[in-house]
Amino acid sequence: MLFYNEDWIHFIMTRYNSGTEVTEHTLKDYIYSFKGTQVTDFVMNVNGTVSTAPSEVLETFADKYLATEENGVEVYFKNTFAKVAYNLICENKIDMYKVWIDALKETGINPWISIRINDCHGNTEKTDVRKNSFVDANPDLHLASYRNGTGYFDKCLDYSNEKVRNRMLKYIEEMLDRYDVYGLELDMMRDFIFTKPGFEQEINKFLSGVINVKKKFEEKYNHKIKLMLLLPSSPNLCLEKGINLIEYSDEIDNVVIIARWQTTDTDMPIELWKQLLRGTNIKLGCGQQLYTRPYLAHKPAIASVKMAFGQAIANLSRGCDFVYLYNYMDMVEYETGLETYVYDESIRNDANRPLLFSNIGKKETLIKQERSHVVTYADFTNCSLTVSSVLPLEFTGRTGFKTVKIPVGKLPEKAKVELILGVKSEEKLSPSDFEIFANSAECKYLKTTKLNEKIYENDCYVFNISKNLADIIYAEIRTRKSALVEYIMIDVIPE
Repeated sequence: MLFYNEDWIHFIMTRYNSGTEVTEHTLKDYIYSFKGTQVTDFVMNVNGTVSTAPSEVLETFADKYLATEENGVEVYFKNTFAKVAYNLICENKIDMYKVWIDALKETGINPWISIRINDCHGNTEKTDVRKNSFVDANPDLHLASYRNGTGYFDKCLDYSNEKVRNRMLKYIEEMLDRYDVYGLELDMMRDFIFTKPGFEQEINKFLSGVINVKKKFEEKYNHKIKLMLLLPSSPNLCLEKGINLIEYSDEIDNVVIIARWQTTDTDMPIELWKQLLRGTNIKLGCGQQLYTRPYLAHKPAIASVKMAFGQAIANLSRGCDFVYLYNYMDMVEYETGLETYVYDESIRNDANRPLLFSNIGKKETLIKQERSHVVTYADFTNCSLTVSSVLPLEFTGRTGFKTVKIPVGKLPEKAKVELILGVKSEEKLSPSDFEIFANSAECKYLKTTKLNEKIYENDCYVFNISKNLADIIYAEIRTRKSALVEYIMIDVIPE
């Protein structure tokens, strides 16, 4: 299975920016572009705090288009992507998601709707086209309603409040009434903060409510509606925030573990999740994000196709049941500044989409592709810990070996496997300054090179890995001179 997530504003934003008229024909053509690929399931995110879909429960982008005032400030959103939503809903009477659902069923791809539980885009701004006026009008419903809210997430809504839960349940009911879909996703990574401290278990009242709403529409449509949750990769964090999957194991069909945004996580605890879900019918999906940042202070880079292939086969080899692609959409959102990160080999270069989606969902096609495995980190953690990462590795000349785990997945019988180290140093290093071992075998220096500057800017040292190859490679690294190893990647090149 290969899942593809289309977010709530990407399509209308990119078509607005490019001057593309969105018609029923345009909408169908987008779905038809996935025909013949490995995409089996198409997940349509219909909301942030504002709904892209027509709604009587949440403010919509058509409503935002007509707005003239927000928080006492005069606004004019008619020169934003809200114009596309208004034209579709109000002028042309076209429901984008209904058109997509019909086209998906025709194409043989399973349609899902995705509900963002606590999205906070624009919440910190006085005015923002992405923000529902409900947020500022109801400060008593904020997560930080009991204190002065100063943080990015403080205006997220508090699901320990019955009014908040019921409002979102009513929206989910409205969406399921409008759309006959194969599955319902709860995007709990947007954002994974539901209640004020001390009230974490209250989220279960909401989950129980969702399950009851889903059952109601299973009766209406006379078919099962699958339920999927997007969650952080840490099982401990899920429990800390009140999410007990085993309690709902008879009702939840899929769980996807994924990084939030700042990077993709290339070493999620997949084996632990498989053990935790053992004895249930829950399928585990592993999510892949847009960026591959090696550590928080390093600049982000959009993943290359080879990096996407690498993460997918590593995750599948470690036991995940399917690949889930998040922020892998077409066309770049130019007004967000994302275009500065795009390069020829990136996943957001439209020319790469046919290769990407025709190979990334199955081990048997992935193993034939060149791929890269980048060391990254988990970008979201619980409230008692700060985000930490393996990189950078600092060496003073007297520092001993440091070990890094790099999951690479199933390897071709004959393949060239290379370890690439991105190094910053005041004094240029020579091959003899390195001591490198991989799975207990010494690695031979091959060359010094440069990567694409969008990915990494300093010198990279390449070493051959020819012995003790396995699905997971443990690299032991040491430099005899002072250096900072900032970037680590393994390239796999089939013969």
